[in-house]
Amino acid sequence: MLLPALIELIESGEKFHFALAGTNSQDPDYEQEILAQIQASPLKHCTTIAGFVTGGAKTAWLQAADLFVLPSEYENFGCDREAWQSVPVVISDRVALSDTVRSIDAGWITDRSNLSEILRSALHATPAERRRR
Repeated sequence: MLLPALIELIESGEKFHFALAGTNSQDPDYEQEILAQIQASPLKHCTTIAGFVTGGAKTAWLQAADLFVLPSEYENFGCDREAWQSVPVVISDRVALSDTVRSIDAGWITDRSNLSEILRSALHATPAERRRR
């Protein structure tokens, strides 16, 4: 879901840098498919593949980020508490804590059909608005 939305943003002239962190040890073929999609798209020029990061490195990546994006259909978001505490989030309405994020206006919520629109709004938010969220 995320890659097509990011490609749509690039094609509409948006400027950003995408950092992809994490691995998929349960399905390495899927991980390789995602990496191949990035390399075969306009994303290859604005993407850093961070791999699996923990501890201080994870904290540093989050502190350097403007947004944390989790457009998942099934994540519980609990594993990404550090993200929520460090940087504004764009998450899907299917992430377990989306109601909480919505109720305290701590980020942007997408139903996945409007992901590129929500990302555009978040990217254009003022620094003060991002801090507030």
